[in-house]
Amino acid sequence: MIDIQKINELIGVDESFKASDRLYKLLMSDGKDELFKSFLAIESDLTYDWFTDYYQEEHSDRKKNKQDFTPDGVVELVNQLLGSSKVIADICAGTGGLTIKRWSTNRDSSFYCEEFSDRAMPFLLFNLAIRNINAYIFHGDSLSRKVKHLYKLSKQEQFSKIELVDELPESKADTVVMNPPYSFTWQPDSKMLEQERFKQFEVLAPKSKADYAFLLEGYNRLSDDGTMAIILPHGVLFRGQAEGKIRERLIELQCIRCSNRITC
Repeated sequence: MIDIQKINELIGVDESFKASDRLYKLLMSDGKDELFKSFLAIESDLTYDWFTDYYQEEHSDRKKNKQDFTPDGVVELVNQLLGSSKVIADICAGTGGLTIKRWSTNRDSSFYCEEFSDRAMPFLLFNLAIRNINAYIFHGDSLSRKVKHLYKLSKQEQFSKIELVDELPESKADTVVMNPPYSFTWQPDSKMLEQERFKQFEVLAPKSKADYAFLLEGYNRLSDDGTMAIILPHGVLFRGQAEGKIRERLIELQCIRCSNRITC
């Protein structure tokens, strides 16, 4: 088991707040593979996110960005509900816990991840590359679509190659998994109603609660016969006004599936 002290030692920092920047430099250097080997020499189980506690305790901004991790039981349930798929998307991926769980049962799949946090991004890149995953990563704002960086990860003999790219290919996912920040405040622009992801719903999520904005972003990533599992606060089931209209439209479009394995 890798603890905070050991992570800092392997990355080469004396204080945890330095880890994100240092890790990014290592990942984008020729020393990346040696870094991975040093971690694997201590922990070889790749089926879970080693950085969950480390990131949440040392790096997350829970007050402003509402960065909380998904409980293991919920991660397992989501993965079981979605089953197998060839192309998997994880919106608001964090350090990649949900992606890792999906990969653990879909190892030949391709992945697409989105994440806003500068501090989380190096850990996400690490988690995907050490598992030799094929992936595209959008580093930026999932709602405004403002881009910071774009990455392509290509499967190699042992570890993924990490590249900065200028654009990502347009593609749809067979399954989408999401655990966005609950009731996040955002700044919607009326012109957004012209965008494909929002236009058929005629209204935008309120400024005080972006839950349905995230939901529609994920829904827009789905292929025609795809399935999305999204983890949201219970308020999305009964709040009215714009959210009520979006919810009604989702039902009219027959977008919501009720499984007999869960309580709906």
